[in-house]
Amino acid sequence: DYTQAIADYTQAIKLKPDYANAYTTRGLVYREKGDKSNAIQDFKRALEFSKDPTLQQMVEQNLRELGAK
Repeated sequence: DYTQAIADYTQAIKLKPDYANAYTTRGLVYREKGDKSNAIQDFKRALEFSKDPTLQQMVEQNLRELGAK
């Protein structure tokens, strides 16, 4: 259920606003749902907070596939 997943990750972000994994996963849910704008926004936030090179690469790949600048 996309709505519940988005709500859960939004709650995680409220509890820990710099939680890159929550932004990444919520971005993936938005992408799967077809919400390109919110997916891009979350992926960009994930890049701001992530220190994990593997996660950064995955997020950058998603941004490229979505045509983000």
